[in-house]
Amino acid sequence: MSFRLPLLFFPLLAGILPAASITSGALDIWSSSDYSYGTLSVDGPGLHLQDYFQSPPGPFPISLSVGLCYGVCSFNFSGTLTPSAFQSSLTFNGVSYQPDNYFVWYSLLFVGTPITATAICDYVAGHPPTCNTAWPSEAFSLTGTISVVDKNSGKVVIAQDVSGQGFTTASSYNEAPGPWNYGHTTYTFTPTPEPATGLAMGFAMLVFGSSLIFRKRHAR
Repeated sequence: MSFRLPLLFFPLLAGILPAASITSGALDIWSSSDYSYGTLSVDGPGLHLQDYFQSPPGPFPISLSVGLCYGVCSFNFSGTLTPSAFQSSLTFNGVSYQPDNYFVWYSLLFVGTPITATAICDYVAGHPPTCNTAWPSEAFSLTGTISVVDKNSGKVVIAQDVSGQGFTTASSYNEAPGPWNYGHTTYTFTPTPEPATGLAMGFAMLVFGSSLIFRKRHAR
């Protein structure tokens, strides 16, 4: 006798399985006044997620890209990234899930550091100002879920929590409203220290400190 769990059950597994760590790779977003595109290519132990964004057509995670502005500019580098089309692919524990046979869906929440930067502008009589903005690099964190659905059976084959951290870099360039406005934002992932590593370091410091106290007492 066999039975199948309802599809609604499988996403709940993402809250049960340990979160997979994204330790390298990047999200790159380029934007202009009339066009935007981006690439997502990230890796972790047993994991590789890849996607490509283009706008138009379709929605675009423009909320994650620095704005084009004059003077003092502020941006918080936070937002949620989801696929703009079902063209993403995933390799998980040695198994490849390609868009021909699988829907790879993800929802990734980037929480960045609010940053204020000042555009440096050149003013020439009779011409619109040309401004460049270099944004300081700051930390961000990520939490989210990756799900994979078999197109043929409709079965959810993966529902996995993910987490990560890294640093943002961004720049923007603009003259006047028009096609030469340009912004570039990169979220670069770095390894997350393992909890066991932190505990081991803390224990080592405790032992080291205790030995110093012991030595001082017995040296008197």
